[in-house]
Amino acid sequence: RAAQQRALEAARAAGSAEDEARALGGLTDAAYAEGRLVTASRHLEDHLALCRTHGFARMEASYRPMYAIALFSQLRLDDAEEQSRLAIASRHIGHRRAEMIALHGAFMVALYRGDASGARSHAEQNIAIARALGTALFEAEGLQQRSMTEHALGELDAARATIATALELARR
Repeated sequence: RAAQQRALEAARAAGSAEDEARALGGLTDAAYAEGRLVTASRHLEDHLALCRTHGFARMEASYRPMYAIALFSQLRLDDAEEQSRLAIASRHIGHRRAEMIALHGAFMVALYRGDASGARSHAEQNIAIARALGTALFEAEGLQQRSMTEHALGELDAARATIATALELARR
């Protein structure tokens, strides 16, 4: 974290908006990894504002889904839903991994609010993207989301079968 803080100070001193955005991203990653999601949210707000101001669309697309999940963890559901929606809308950039993370955030909000149909839709989109990318771990995560939705809908046999498939994929 100290290295990212020094990088942020150096970027600001040099007047480099791109390096400042990268340093804020690093501070975000460090706070996120430490479970300090309120701190991560503050860094993300600064990072996203800087990205919007300077047109760093790909960086913005990478971090907006993290912001949605950080907001969800604080039970700021309306804000989390809005940030997920904005992140999903940036799919035209072609950053499929970021799109999956955004769908994950939207899934969590929908499931938490009792919208199993919406949650299922997000999970299915996640699975489709993961399969298109050929990433078994993200596919397993999407299947885990599907299983949670099936469980919420009372489809217990389906939920057990789906989570078994997810575990098999994740253990490969």
